[in-house]
Amino acid sequence: SNLPRLVKDQPPRISNFVADDALHATICADLAERLGRPDVSQDIPSSKLLQGFLASFMECYYRHQPFIHLPTLSTVNTPSPLTLAMCCIGALYRLDRRRAQRLYVIGTQSIEAVSGLSSEDNPPLWVIQTKLLFTAYAALSGDRDLNQSVYNKTRLSLAAENLDITKMTWSSWVRRESWKRLLGGIYVASTVHVIIWDNNPCFNTTTDLEIEVLHDESLWNAKTEAEWSELRANQHQQDYQTLRDGLASIMSDSKADSPRITACRLSPFTALLLMHAVVVHVWQVVQVAQALAPTTSPGRDPVSSLLMSAAVRSLARSHELLINAAQSEEAEDEKGQEEGTSQIFNCQATLRMAYIRLFSVANGVTRPSLMTSDPAAVKAFASSFAVTKLERSPQLFDAVVKAFEGLRIPVRMGHMLVRKTAALRWSPAHAIAGWDCALFVCKWVHSVEMDRLNDIEPSQAEVEFLATIRDVLEEAEYDPGKSRSLAAGVARTWSWLLQDVWVWSITPRMGAVLEQMAAAFERVNDANRRPGV
Repeated sequence: SNLPRLVKDQPPRISNFVADDALHATICADLAERLGRPDVSQDIPSSKLLQGFLASFMECYYRHQPFIHLPTLSTVNTPSPLTLAMCCIGALYRLDRRRAQRLYVIGTQSIEAVSGLSSEDNPPLWVIQTKLLFTAYAALSGDRDLNQSVYNKTRLSLAAENLDITKMTWSSWVRRESWKRLLGGIYVASTVHVIIWDNNPCFNTTTDLEIEVLHDESLWNAKTEAEWSELRANQHQQDYQTLRDGLASIMSDSKADSPRITACRLSPFTALLLMHAVVVHVWQVVQVAQALAPTTSPGRDPVSSLLMSAAVRSLARSHELLINAAQSEEAEDEKGQEEGTSQIFNCQATLRMAYIRLFSVANGVTRPSLMTSDPAAVKAFASSFAVTKLERSPQLFDAVVKAFEGLRIPVRMGHMLVRKTAALRWSPAHAIAGWDCALFVCKWVHSVEMDRLNDIEPSQAEVEFLATIRDVLEEAEYDPGKSRSLAAGVARTWSWLLQDVWVWSITPRMGAVLEQMAAAFERVNDANRRPGV
């Protein structure tokens, strides 16, 4: 196989940042100057609380999105809006939503003056880092989005610079690598919006990925310039020039002697960015296929069928890449890596969302409608979703099997443990993927049940998979006697993972929607049963 090889995932070495009274005073003074409010100190949590918030940010969030260079980060010299943004996210992980919201409001106000720069100015790195963190808070708290207008300008600026790492100083490399990782974070944030809100992607998979690939985590985590220089001397030459090249190597089965596509190395964080690019690619393919056959499901028209088949092959290659990487991790027996926190684990969740995008039209769900805060509207949309017919196919079944991993894995790991700890240890992408997978799998199970009530029997493979689903629900301690609808059981079990201990405000809303879905499946199931069945 000419698939790339993912290098060993190296978790960042988390520094022990001190938030003492001196730092608290510095933050308050900086904010007072930015906001013109001498009394702002009364709105800032104590130094002890800030210390805890920063520790939670580093331990729970940063390991999944390492776009701030910790070895050169000084809390004393960090602009107060960026410190508040990190504390805002950290407060969420301590389930202190009241202070998180307060920090978000003050932080966004404090950055408005900097954001007022003309479009010709290049904003400082810390400004965009701050905006990205506040964007994550807003999106995963149920708000819609922020504008990432600097993406292309920064991408083009980086492309014009010298790329020879052997001639770069540590400080210039850190600045460049920080911008690259920040662009990756913006790309990921855009994809999250696509999943939650059904937005059009802000970026494409061609020119927007013309960004130099990220360097290995060992270089990024180097504590000193001397350590960095030693590691740099022993580094392999970058196998790909750009993220676009890396994506091509994953998605294309071209011969290995192609100048742009060879079996090479990718860092795990680079792989995560590329899995999000795969989501965007599949979304674009489905849009084109639907345009070619607007009155039927994508894939019925000959041209759209070719597009869909190519997308299926690309997804299969992506799946093989991650399977190989996961097996390599297991073979190396990485005791230092906590299960559920590796970037490979995050990649697998993201790829499941890509599979679902391929059948988003057949799935027939409008996510923004389900995320409304009006319970009556959610109930109506859930009922409509339950009665909409799903066109099943072998390709869709394969996607359903992969999507069900989103429930099978946490149950295998211990569903009660995951319910209590995943929100604090796993990437937020797992909550989004869980929501996406739950809707998809429940719809399929409900479709099979409705066909059975109409004397249309499932295939042998489908029967065996339904048995697997029942086994997983039993392991999760779901009582099958509660409902005659298996789809309702899947929805309720999945909702438990989203509604127990949660950090992001959007996840309990997702769990509540799944409860409504379960009730809708039961109503439709009961209405379609013949007397005595």
